[in-house]
This record gives sequence, C-alpha cells and structure tokens, in this order.
Amino acid sequence: MSARADLGALELALTSPRPASDHTLRGYLQEARSFLAWLGHPGPATEQELRRYFLARRESGVGPNAIRYTHYALKKLFQANGWPYPFKERDFPPGPERPFQPALTLEEVRALVQRRDLYTPRQRALLALATTYLLRGEEFTRMRPGDFTGEYFLKRTSKGGVRRRHLVPPEIRPHLEGWEVQPVPHSTASLDFKEILKKAGVGEKEGYGWHSIRRTLETELLKVLDDFTVWSFGGWKKEARARRQGVPPILGTYHTPQDLEEDRRVFRVHPFLPFWAG
Repeated sequence: MSARADLGALELALTSPRPASDHTLRGYLQEARSFLAWLGHPGPATEQELRRYFLARRESGVGPNAIRYTHYALKKLFQANGWPYPFKERDFPPGPERPFQPALTLEEVRALVQRRDLYTPRQRALLALATTYLLRGEEFTRMRPGDFTGEYFLKRTSKGGVRRRHLVPPEIRPHLEGWEVQPVPHSTASLDFKEILKKAGVGEKEGYGWHSIRRTLETELLKVLDDFTVWSFGGWKKEARARRQGVPPILGTYHTPQDLEEDRRVFRVHPFLPFWAG
C-alpha cells in the first residue's frame, strides 16, 4: 500500500460508521500524515521505528500532552490498516487532570438569562440549550444544521452517552429560531461564555465555563427528581454513573423511559425554564 492509501484507511475509520468530530478528523489525519512523511515508506512501521519517532518528537521539544495525542492518532492509524500497535496507555505520561469548573449560583443563572437581549443570536441559543438540556461544552462542537426542527432538538451526546431527541419547550424556542444551529468550536463557545458573563454583569469568574451551568442544573433537578431520570435526561451512561455514586448499577438497566415523556416530567419541575418565560 502507499502512504496515501494508509491515510485513506484512517479517514474511512474516522468517518464510518460513526463520524468523529471535524476537529478529531483533521487532527488525526495531520498527525498520521506527519508520521508517514517521517517514516519515508508505506506502513506498517516497526516497533523500533515508532520508538524512534516518539523520541524524535520529544527531543524536538514536544510536550507530554502532544505526545499522548500523537499516540492516540497513530494507534487509530494502525488499527485502521490492520497493523499491530505495540504500545499501551501506561507507556505514555499521564494526561493532565481535568480542570474543575465550579457551579454557578441559581441567582447568577437567573441573571444570565434575564439579560439575554444583550447577547448575539448565537450566544442566546447556546445559553438556551445549556440551561435547558444539561449540555456539555463539547456537545456544542457536535451540533449540525437540522438538529433543531422547531419542535425537537437532537442532542449528540459526548462521553459515550446516547444520542437523544428532546422536546423543545416554548420558553426557549424563539431563541433557537433566531440562529441556525451549527457546530461551534470549543474555543468559540468558551469565548461566548466569558462574554455572556461580562454582558450579564456577573463579571469574570476564573475557572468557570459551560459546565458550571450543567453542575447547577443537575444539583437543582436532583432535589425534585430521582437520580436515574436526571442522569438519563443529561446524557450520562446510567450504569457507569451509578457505580460512581455507589448505587447498584443493575438499577440503571431498569430505567428505560420514553424520552419525550421524560422530557415533559423534567420540564414540569425545571428550575431555569421560568427564567426564560419572562
């Protein structure tokens, strides 16, 4: 095979049957392209060639996080082409701890929503989605045109959760109709959140992000709904979440609600929807 065919196999693996995000597709293909150019011949590469490549990357000043990213990309390249990949996760430096995003207060969320006229149409739409559906910031990058149909919103859940069609409550519908739903890069969404805080008069809050809204909404919903309903609505894998919370995982398999009926139950006690009604 040629290097071009090797890349083609990787691109196919990243786009079918479940497509990776555009960011992952571009990044992995660039990593693979750089490796194959360094290798100088079509794959597969030997274990010694791989070791020399990682050594050359480190000696050129590339940090541990970038080395790990290269590892993930090359592992996918090897798998896509049916080549044995010799390294395991333990062979690489551990990744950084995920930064903790503190929760906003209920009054801060109210202030963000009430000052919505100060925001751009995209910022209003992102805020409406985040305060309604427990969206993660990463899930903004997964949105596609057509995910909002007026009556429904398709949430492309990250973290291995289940993709889900949600009802759109009337309180937020006008704010979604004012902007065509499309992918929003993570950096753009982060800047939008900071601008929303500033425009709302909440001010800069170090370490806060879209997940801060998710934390607040989860806390409030758990006061009035059972755990599995909240976890299902938020797109968590229920069995894994149950293990982390010390709940028997088997209970998660018994929670099989009808999604739209579950939405109606949540919306009846949703703490943030009244903020949008005013």
